[in-house]
Amino acid sequence: MTPTRFLPTTDAAASAPARGKLLRGALWFLVVASTLTNMVASFVEAPTWALLACGAATAFGSTALGVHYLRSRRQQPPTAAGPRGASPPH
Repeated sequence: MTPTRFLPTTDAAASAPARGKLLRGALWFLVVASTLTNMVASFVEAPTWALLACGAATAFGSTALGVHYLRSRRQQPPTAAGPRGASPPH
């Protein structure tokens, strides 16, 4: 008798939302960490290059979050309620 394996199937459609949540979490972490680092660097009067690097990381993370939001929004099917949650006319 063969042992039964309890391994999850790797379906691309099923793992896409999990990857999206992981990416969104990583981008939020980048934005928050770089913002806090920039605040600390400003407080201790760090060199300008350190402030610019933190600012660039924050700008990159914010832009990537915006692009990720727009792409994920575009891929979702329209709901029966229509745009902005309005109910369809009767």
